Amino acid sequence: MSADSQDTLDDLGFEIAKAKWLEGRSFEDLARDYPYSKATLHRRFQKWQDARRFELIDTWDTATAARVERLEDDLAEELAGRTLIWRARVARIAGADHAYTGEYRGSAASAATQTAHSASDALHGALGEVAADLLINLLNPHMVVGLASGRGVGFAIARLEEVARRTPAWFTGYKALRVVSLCGGTRVGRWGPSTGRDFDADGNAYYLGEILKVPLANRVYMHGWISHTSEPRPEIMATLDLALVGLGVLNTQHHFFRHNAEVQLGAMAKPLGEIRACQRANADLLDSVADIGHRLFALGPREDLPDELLGAIDQINGVIRAVPAETIRSARQTILIAGGAQKAGGLLKLITGGCPDAPVNLGTVTLVTDAWTAGELLSRLKEEQV
Repeated sequence: MSADSQDTLDDLGFEIAKAKWLEGRSFEDLARDYPYSKATLHRRFQKWQDARRFELIDTWDTATAARVERLEDDLAEELAGRTLIWRARVARIAGADHAYTGEYRGSAASAATQTAHSASDALHGALGEVAADLLINLLNPHMVVGLASGRGVGFAIARLEEVARRTPAWFTGYKALRVVSLCGGTRVGRWGPSTGRDFDADGNAYYLGEILKVPLANRVYMHGWISHTSEPRPEIMATLDLALVGLGVLNTQHHFFRHNAEVQLGAMAKPLGEIRACQRANADLLDSVADIGHRLFALGPREDLPDELLGAIDQINGVIRAVPAETIRSARQTILIAGGAQKAGGLLKLITGGCPDAPVNLGTVTLVTDAWTAGELLSRLKEEQV
């Protein structure tokens, strides 16, 4: 390609980026409108992204635009002071308004529901950036770091990749660090289009290991496409210095229930079906089951939940590929990434001690969340005290 044609393509960059990001057009489709091949457009688009050339904000489609405006230290201090968590990091995030509504409870075929879930993706993408910045400051060369599945963790690792490309010197000297996958065996992603890779814990651990140049001998994978080991090594699992996790709220719109997941989930399919039946029969049960590191637990008092739902939780925990709950609970520090309306109820019960089965020690948890969620939690706390 000549220099003139390269300049011409760069001049068209903003127009092409808008079509790609805001209209969702494929490179194949764009190649029909511009005098460049699909491969050329893909390579140049990747170059623009690596250089962080564009920051597109579409105020009508919050699923494609969410950004961190600032940290809210006062909110973080108040949230930690009024709950059982060690500390919080709260970010004011713009462009994820639909993640703060109850629209996620609707039918998966509803446009409003899809918008809410896509906005939740965008919100967790922004929270992942906040968590990545925190993680950079916490890492030291001799840590054992455990990673769970999920969007918050996956987006945090993706953010680290971006930082590593710009400042590779920050990511040297970690050859003694150990990376541990906390769970595996399922395909975890986001609601919207593919991010290019799953956010399963094995994948998250793999990419963190690559970023930090951790030797293969210092990586422990749970199960899946990257692993040849049948069982995790307990001597490493028992000594986590840092666990990076998210909060999953298991309802009928969860990724577990989408597409042909029942076929992929094997022994979990039947108890998951029982949870789905319970939730379909009673909408109040949509926010009754959560997971951290693929360890499921009841949200709130177990005596308020149907026996069949509790039995299904126990069955799933018996067959899921995940480290023991105590492994995460005993971590010296835990970063928990979660926010939005779908997580607010579960977060409130968790951080106030209402989930005794949860695999975390609240006294070592740093909650990474957003200003709307923090405000909602504090408001509900005040209502409960009235």
